[in-house]
Amino acid sequence: MKDDLINRSVKERGIVSLVVRSLLLLITLALISMVFIIVGKHHPPSPQIAFQSNRGRDWDVYLIDVLRQLDVRMTFERSFDYAPAWSPDGSRVAFVSSRSGFYDIYMLDIARHQLYPVTDNLAAETHPVWVDAQTIRYRVMGEVETGDYLYQLDLLSGERVFLGSDSPYPSAPIPSPDARRMAEVKIERGNLDIAIWDVMTTAQGRIAAHTTNENYPSWSSDSQWLAFASDRDGNWEIYIASLDGRHVHRVTHNPHQDILPSWRPLG
Repeated sequence: MKDDLINRSVKERGIVSLVVRSLLLLITLALISMVFIIVGKHHPPSPQIAFQSNRGRDWDVYLIDVLRQLDVRMTFERSFDYAPAWSPDGSRVAFVSSRSGFYDIYMLDIARHQLYPVTDNLAAETHPVWVDAQTIRYRVMGEVETGDYLYQLDLLSGERVFLGSDSPYPSAPIPSPDARRMAEVKIERGNLDIAIWDVMTTAQGRIAAHTTNENYPSWSSDSQWLAFASDRDGNWEIYIASLDGRHVHRVTHNPHQDILPSWRPLG
């Protein structure tokens, strides 16, 4: 009798173990399926996007992994940190910060876990854009009559070159990395919309055309995807869209404002 009870208990534990393993397998398969649903069969070459959010007490720079749906806060100062821009090799993020009392350009080196100022002036320096791996172009806020002042900075030598004046509200088309297409924010039906056109044919289309606002486009390194911000769900969130229109996915889910995405290039 005792042996029968022991054998029955062993069998029952074996059945429970089999059921648990089966459930774990199903959960794993479900998670894998969710990843494919998120990005489809054709997924972006780099899953990481930097963006700015006010989900903390101040605006900060965040990083989200699109595949894993995980985001990480990258700046922690009680300041206004915004406008992240990836270096061409994907190793550094330039951004604007008011932590010194003035708006300056800062650099976050991802691999070395270092953060340091790039500019240190009394003027308001904004909108960093990478020209190449060692050169940054940025704006110094000017007057309404004169516009902003454009500068270019060599990060190795420290040489700064004045490039002239420009409109204080930059809205120039953004070329794709392969230089075949342009993305531009336009006002359509009273809303902000992202227009895409082919440089050779001038054929124009819309990315994720919607009755609400789409803004701040950022290209993936293969020129086949755009990251952008949209307020279609009641507040600004980050989305990605494939150029063929088959995949449009929301990648941040937060009741605060997530804007200005910058797609990490492949190093």
